[in-house]
Amino acid sequence: MKLRAQDKGFNFPYLYDGDDQIVAEKYGPQATPHVFIFDKEKKLRYTGRIDDSEKIQNVSVSDARNAIDALFGW
Repeated sequence: MKLRAQDKGFNFPYLYDGDDQIVAEKYGPQATPHVFIFDKEKKLRYTGRIDDSEKIQNVSVSDARNAIDALFGW
């Protein structure tokens, strides 16, 4: 993940869950990368994929961006 984050220029935090995967077991991600978006009260508001393609030029649905926009009412 460190290499992927560096290669992709990630500017956001991500969780390394270690060998025991306690957080993954709790939240149940279905794909990698899998994002969790919380509101200011730390309530989980979105869980899922970032978008529908790993290649930016092929993205047609930006699921995480849409969730953030909806959360902020944009």
